[in-house]
Amino acid sequence: MSQNTIQMEPSRRYFPEDMISIEQAVPLLGLSKRTIQDMAARRELPLYKIKKCIRFRVSELEEWLQERKIS
Repeated sequence: MSQNTIQMEPSRRYFPEDMISIEQAVPLLGLSKRTIQDMAARRELPLYKIKKCIRFRVSELEEWLQERKIS
């Protein structure tokens, strides 16, 4: 097995950085699920669409928040 191989648990897949769902993004962004869904539909958030599922990278959402910081 090479050093770069990622061990995988049977019930969980790992990404270089784990992706989160809309529900998991709610507390991070402090927005309602519906607001996040609407913003995602308008492509106002950095997102990934995998089949019909919308996923986010935490680091990209945090960067998106920092870009909107006023002071």
